[in-house]
Order: sequence, then structure tokens, then C-alpha cells
Amino acid sequence: LVNGTPTYSFRFDPGKSDLAYIVEASRSATGAWSRVLFDSRWTDPPAWNWDGTTLVLPDEAGGPALQPEQFYRLRIQLTEP
Repeated sequence: LVNGTPTYSFRFDPGKSDLAYIVEASRSATGAWSRVLFDSRWTDPPAWNWDGTTLVLPDEAGGPALQPEQFYRLRIQLTEP
């Protein structure tokens, strides 16, 4: 948590255009992954909080007051170059 807001961070290379990075959230680790926090195929670069190595994603819709239990996952898919 950063100032009460959950954040998810991972190593990210936007130069790998054959990979799609997708960060999803769910209230259950075994339930539906219903919210997409980030999709490298659709999210514009100015919206990224990226230091050249690590991408940090705040989850404004999450947090203890809004969703006491929250799970995140990173999916990496091979796409057509």
C-alpha cells in the first residue's frame, strides 16, 4: 500500500512488442479476474509510471476501505510481432 492505495509493480520492457503484459485484479484467487488494471496493447505510454525498468500501477479502485481482499496477477502473452 502506498498512502492507502494498493500498488502492483513488475519489470516491464515496452520494446518487446511481441509480448502483451496484462495485470488483472480479483476479489478471489480462484474466482473471475474481472478487472484489468493494465494492458500494454491498449494503455497509452503517458499513463505509465515507469522508471525504465519497473512499471508501478496504483489500484485506485482497491484498498482496505473499498475491497478488503484483493488479488493481482500478471499475464504475459505472446502476440504477433
